[in-house]
Amino acid sequence: MMRQVRYKLKDSTLSDQELLYIVEECVEIAKKLQIYEEKNILRFILLQFAFSREQLESNLIRDAFTNTLTHQAWDEDKRLDFIYKNIVNRKQ
Repeated sequence: MMRQVRYKLKDSTLSDQELLYIVEECVEIAKKLQIYEEKNILRFILLQFAFSREQLESNLIRDAFTNTLTHQAWDEDKRLDFIYKNIVNRKQ
């Protein structure tokens, strides 16, 4: 998983240790959110890098993430697809 994240974040200045910490934390959170497929765990991890700190501090974005990720009536694919289509791809 670490190699896949590093490949997707080619320009990242994070050390391997910093990145490993983020990956391990995200994997644990993903399990709690019932995200189990490796491709979706990778997508979930990459969400951590999709926005600036200011955007993540936005109540609107934070609430949209939280509501979508915890909406258990949808499977993991649908929840992540919704986030990428309606939040990530629409960021200003």
